[in-house]
Amino acid sequence: MKPLDKNYQTQLDAIALEIQNSEVLQSYLDEESEELFKQLQEKYEPLIHGVYHEVAVNNPLQIISLEKAILRDDFEGLFIPRILGYTVLRGEINSNIKYVRQQDHLREIIEFMVASPNFEYIRRRCGQTLQIGFSLSSDIYITNLCEGIENKKIVQFLQAQKLDRLRDTTERKNSYNKYRNQFKNEIYFTADFPTNLNELKLYFNSLKEFLHIRVAKRLNNESLNDSLMSFIRTKEFQKEPEYIVILGYAINFMQFSAKDDAEVSGIFNDLRKSTPDFCKQYFNFVRESLYSDVNLDSVADASLLSKIDQTIKDDITLYYKLVNVIHTKGYIHEDTMDAVKSFYGYHAGLSSVNECLRRVIYNYFEKLLLNLEPADYATFFDLSKVYQTYFDIFSNEHFTQDVKHLSMSYTDKLLKVFTDKRGKDYQEIKRFVSSSFVDFGFLKEKEVVEIFKTRRKVS
Repeated sequence: MKPLDKNYQTQLDAIALEIQNSEVLQSYLDEESEELFKQLQEKYEPLIHGVYHEVAVNNPLQIISLEKAILRDDFEGLFIPRILGYTVLRGEINSNIKYVRQQDHLREIIEFMVASPNFEYIRRRCGQTLQIGFSLSSDIYITNLCEGIENKKIVQFLQAQKLDRLRDTTERKNSYNKYRNQFKNEIYFTADFPTNLNELKLYFNSLKEFLHIRVAKRLNNESLNDSLMSFIRTKEFQKEPEYIVILGYAINFMQFSAKDDAEVSGIFNDLRKSTPDFCKQYFNFVRESLYSDVNLDSVADASLLSKIDQTIKDDITLYYKLVNVIHTKGYIHEDTMDAVKSFYGYHAGLSSVNECLRRVIYNYFEKLLLNLEPADYATFFDLSKVYQTYFDIFSNEHFTQDVKHLSMSYTDKLLKVFTDKRGKDYQEIKRFVSSSFVDFGFLKEKEVVEIFKTRRKVS
């Protein structure tokens, strides 16, 4: 957590002053009506959210300081439901859908909320959030929270948010995912950067998720550079697998100054020579990234190739030279397919680096077919000509099935457009699928017949 910049604090102070001087607040204090409190929310919560969004996008390590700064009486409890939801979702959860660590910041927000004179109106927007937060928390956590509250009605309200149905792991997981989906377009994540080995193990998953989200959303991460550089320079971390993952994010996705960039590259290259299994662990990171929503594309690969020491004859040098060939010559070029075959045969089929290579090729197939218009189906026919080559090279059932699903999806798109069974387009598609899909092992002949069988209309 970093302290809040003065300019953000100044903006908050101005909003708080405006709230206190507003006629709506004076009317609310006189009448204490829910309608007037809603008017306060509608008028001033967007202003608070504007500051929050600015911090979340540009200075995410200040988010907790910002939320603490909003916990003050002159905001009248506005925006509390929102930061309560953010805090519930930021907590790291385990496979049992429970918090890994006690959520002290969540408790701080709840304690402030229940002490607010406006709690009766605030709580009406917090029920579901509290239910999810409490389901993720331990019974001891909830008991300790309630013991610190004197008002029995408030305690009863909080205890009522602890739902029996959410004790079931499956139900809890489904409810959590549904709730989280409501916030999918919002930016509220932050992280703690570890300063020792214990913290590295403790904070790693949250830090990894934080960096992943920042990269996937293509946000400006310049404010993270000092913390990242401090982390990367910590020598006691450098033999740990968690360190290699964070280093992977840094060297592939972060924009440093020329000096810092050279230092990161130097450390990366040194570790390639000094750390056993460095390549294997690094390609575990690459594999995970290739299957995710981060943009590990030709630009990122070219950038990485420019940073590595190519005199080191390891899998990293070999891999990035190969993917450079794929990106520049294209995956259907004969030289490319020969290079892929040579590289792939040199490594174990189920190795991480080979899985990365398969995914690079698949991503090209996917990018083409997801963006290919039905009218351009001849391109699909041409693409299929290289399918068998890569099926033979990889001899991997998962790859074949992934390509099958991709091809079937595009075929379904074609058949929704070309519905005239006597039409030239339909007949060409039918001939192609009937022969090629059977040859590839995508479908059996009976399954092909089912796809193109004329169905009777139900009267």
